Amino acid sequence: MNLIEALSSGRPIRRPKWIGGYLPLKEVENFAFSVEDLLATDWEVEEKQITITISQFNKAWSKATTKHNRYLVYESLIEELGL
Repeated sequence: MNLIEALSSGRPIRRPKWIGGYLPLKEVENFAFSVEDLLATDWEVEEKQITITISQFNKAWSKATTKHNRYLVYESLIEELGL
């Protein structure tokens, strides 16, 4: 995403090449962006981290999928998440 899209998210932003964390939006006006930063399309927005229980996941999953593919995808997710 470009800088405008990242800023429009309302969340802290960063570029992958930056060392360190995300730049809070309240600090953007005082930050010295390079021309490369202004033109870049690799901006990232900080994602909200959440924690759910297995039972919460199971309930949401059963509402969102069909019985046909539920088991295979569920097993893959459990393996990927290390649960």
